[in-house]
Amino acid sequence: MSLRRMTLDDIGRGLELCRAAGWNQTERDWRFFVEQTRAGCLVDELDGRVVGTSATLDYGDEFAWIAMVLVDPDVRGQGVGTRLLNESIRILAGRKSIRLDATPAGERVYRPLGFKEEFALARYERPASASEAPACAPITGSDWPWILSLDRQAFGSRREPILRWLAQGAPDLAMATGDAYCFGRHGHRFDHIGPIVAKSAESAWQLLSAALSKCSRETVVDAPIAHEEVLAQLGFIKQRPFLRMSLGEPPVFDASLNYAITGPEFA
Repeated sequence: MSLRRMTLDDIGRGLELCRAAGWNQTERDWRFFVEQTRAGCLVDELDGRVVGTSATLDYGDEFAWIAMVLVDPDVRGQGVGTRLLNESIRILAGRKSIRLDATPAGERVYRPLGFKEEFALARYERPASASEAPACAPITGSDWPWILSLDRQAFGSRREPILRWLAQGAPDLAMATGDAYCFGRHGHRFDHIGPIVAKSAESAWQLLSAALSKCSRETVVDAPIAHEEVLAQLGFIKQRPFLRMSLGEPPVFDASLNYAITGPEFA
């Protein structure tokens, strides 16, 4: 087996691994990873065939992100995922912090490497169903300055490229209320709402309800578990828990502003 940097030519194989795992990513998602990363995305090859992937994203000087660790089912248990993870950590050396979202199984792998828990999250899903809610205003050019300022407080670093990328890909889910904003994605299998950042719970749930009214498929939200009760009232069912973990010094951010994250792929 051999590791190398992922290129745009590998996206097709990356999508095949996503489909094998039942994941939601699209070609546009993979293209973002490959084109936006400074450190690089990785593939592991066996006899010239890609059998595993990993992706990294840089969020300024504050931290880097690891995601998209996928392994071909035919070679699982042969150390492919571990090799990709270790090499991703190596190429991100020097960052203040390396972060990721871990499943319960992944947590057992990451803790011995020095990753520590930051906070608990869960994936919540809502079956496809029609819903109505008062409309929220779409994000306009005049909203971006205050959105980016508030987002820096909520996220702990700058992520303007990904927010603008989300708004371009799903403009119907990019909305704001004046003290809160929401973005989302239309994935391969389901619609994904998030991030939602808000100064008040009322504004957050107003945006989520408005976003749901625009989604005709199964919809997913990844959110801090503190919001589970409200999500249940909106028809969401808890699918699985996961943990945000970090290696090094985690960034400083206002956790109270975060009602939904972008997703484990993007932080």
